Amino acid sequence: EHLKTCDFETIQCNLRCGEAVLRKNLINHLDKDCPFISTCEYSDFGCLFKGTRDQLYNHMSQAINQHFSLEVKHEIRNFKKEFSDKLQEKDLRIQKITKEFDAQLKEKDDEIKQLREDVDCAKKDLQRTSNENKENHKAIEETKRDFNRVIDETKIEQQKALNKSMEIMSMMFDIMDKNTHEFTNGSLRERSDHVHNLNKKLAKENKLTLQILRLPQCPYYSFTIENFKTQFEEAKKTNKRISSPNFLTINGYLGRLNIYLNGGGNGKDSHVTVFFRNLKGPYDNSLKWPIPWKSLSLTLFVNSKEIGKESDQSSDGGGKWKDHFIRPIGDKGKGFGFDKPFNHKLIDNLTDEDVVVIKYDMDC
Repeated sequence: EHLKTCDFETIQCNLRCGEAVLRKNLINHLDKDCPFISTCEYSDFGCLFKGTRDQLYNHMSQAINQHFSLEVKHEIRNFKKEFSDKLQEKDLRIQKITKEFDAQLKEKDDEIKQLREDVDCAKKDLQRTSNENKENHKAIEETKRDFNRVIDETKIEQQKALNKSMEIMSMMFDIMDKNTHEFTNGSLRERSDHVHNLNKKLAKENKLTLQILRLPQCPYYSFTIENFKTQFEEAKKTNKRISSPNFLTINGYLGRLNIYLNGGGNGKDSHVTVFFRNLKGPYDNSLKWPIPWKSLSLTLFVNSKEIGKESDQSSDGGGKWKDHFIRPIGDKGKGFGFDKPFNHKLIDNLTDEDVVVIKYDMDC
């Protein structure tokens, strides 16, 4: 009786496939290993039927609608999966595009922020420059007023000196008239010579006063070169030098600009060379020597626009160029300037005005 139900009893397959199996493994054998058991060809679509060939034949004929439904469901699942995969792929692409767009948007926002900062800085620089220009203009106006005051005071002093000389002459004439009969002919000639010398001294002082008043006097000096093209071409052939009129600096030093349009020294044939020549002036006795210059600059204007500038500075009253600004011995002193301040390329495009201006500025 035990053997009829014992799981470890070896028995033959119910379908007589010829294989002996343990009773406990019979169900597994019939489900998977028995060659007489077949699965439905629609098993991939979800049909769970298993049986003999006759049972399978009957199943296939009876389950047509079921198989069609399973096939349709299978196709729907495949379509859903394919659609879901495509949708997921598009979603990933959208996420990628969104990230790229966000990155570009952030980059543009950063650029806009930087541009705003640059614009704000530019506005501040412009405002600061405007304020500096106002301060410079104010300083120039004050300098002009001080300079005009000095000129007026100089004129007054010269007029006083002239009046004093006239008074002396008048007194001398009175003395001569009063003592005409008391002097001999020799004494009279001596007095006449003295008066003549006084007249010469007075005329010399008047001439010096007129020369001083006629000299250009300003914080900076501008020399205008007209017919520049013609003079420039002539300088290329002859290396001719042109000189500005004599002028007084704001501190009272007399000088002029010597200009070599075709260059000199290291700047020959490629640059305009400019030197400041110190000259014997009317105020030399009261000025400091050597000239204690702090800075000097040359600025080139073409067509009324600044196109070039050269400058130098000294923090110790003249520095290594101090000997170039000693008091003139005779009529002329030494010169100082720049071999290569302005390249010829800067003056290639002259308009019909044919005018070039060089501005000289020296701060003492």
